[in-house]
Amino acid sequence: MKARKTFAVLFVLCSLIAISLPIAAQGLEFAFDRIRLNDAFLGGIPLPMGADVEFRFPLADSVLFSTLRVGGGYEDRLILRDAAGAPIAKPAGFDADDQTQWFYWPNGEVDAGLAYRLVHGSEAPVVELFALARGRGELNSP
Repeated sequence: MKARKTFAVLFVLCSLIAISLPIAAQGLEFAFDRIRLNDAFLGGIPLPMGADVEFRFPLADSVLFSTLRVGGGYEDRLILRDAAGAPIAKPAGFDADDQTQWFYWPNGEVDAGLAYRLVHGSEAPVVELFALARGRGELNSP
């Protein structure tokens, strides 16, 4: 319960930063970072199950930026546990194709903060200083 409250506070803080800084913005940069693939549903065929995007709002002469990255998707992970619930190493005879040991869950991530470009190249920044707050929420399988 405490973890959910902490996540909620961080999420609200990141949202307030992300909403308030672009008010003074002079433009917008957008980047489609990646597609999240998952191959657990169709027997090894990767399906797009999420995406990450990034927005940057210049605040002062194109060297100081408010940055917001959001992403989400549906992930899977193999987690083996003993009778007490503690993680264990994969046994030697373990069948990785047996889907009964896999966990599936939707999740979302947000990064918000400031970036300062020290050196700007011809097409992309070369050196940046940044301060970010990061949050992640998951709806884990039972």
